[in-house]
Amino acid sequence: MAVLTDRGIAGALREVHDDYSLVQLLGDPASRWGAALPHGAEEGVLSGTGNPAKLEFRLERTTTAIQPGDVLVSSGRKGSIVPAGLPIARVTEISTDRSGARAVK
Repeated sequence: MAVLTDRGIAGALREVHDDYSLVQLLGDPASRWGAALPHGAEEGVLSGTGNPAKLEFRLERTTTAIQPGDVLVSSGRKGSIVPAGLPIARVTEISTDRSGARAVK
C-alpha cells in the first residue's frame, strides 16, 4: 500500500504492527516505482538513491521533451499499488549516459 501526503507519494507500507508501521520511503536505494510524465507517453522506473532529496528516473523511451520543473506521476501499471496520476517527484536535472539512455533527477 502506498503512503500518501498532501504533496503526493511518500513511500510504501512494508509492515504493520499494533503500535507502529514501517514505511519504505521513496529515497530508499531499494525503492522502485513505475512513473510517467503526465503530458506524454514517457514511462520508466523511478529509483531511490539513498538521498531523500534525489531520485533517479530511467526512461524506457525518450520521445517526449522533458524539462526541469516537470512533475513525474505514478504510472498505474498493472500490479501497481497506486493508481495512475499521483504526483511523485519534480524533475530538477537531466543527463545522458554513454549508451544514450537519459536519466532524470
